[in-house]
Amino acid sequence: KDFMKKLMVHPINLLYRYLIGKNIILVYLKEKNKTINGKIIGFDEYMNIVLSEAVAKNKEVEKIKNLILVKGNQISELSKNFS
Repeated sequence: KDFMKKLMVHPINLLYRYLIGKNIILVYLKEKNKTINGKIIGFDEYMNIVLSEAVAKNKEVEKIKNLILVKGNQISELSKNFS
């Protein structure tokens, strides 16, 4: 039981790690084949995320944005971008 508690990471804590580490993250949206790369500059308790230097990708199309707000209810997955 204690082992499982150590493995469990709350989403807000993960976002905070990415914010402090100034990591570029990859956000997968519920919309098919849509992703956004960027640095987290803010978030709230609803997992709404503000990204800077954001690049939105939809299949073959890439759009570069300065700042973007991603609503928490549209996020299906997020991870650190290793590329």
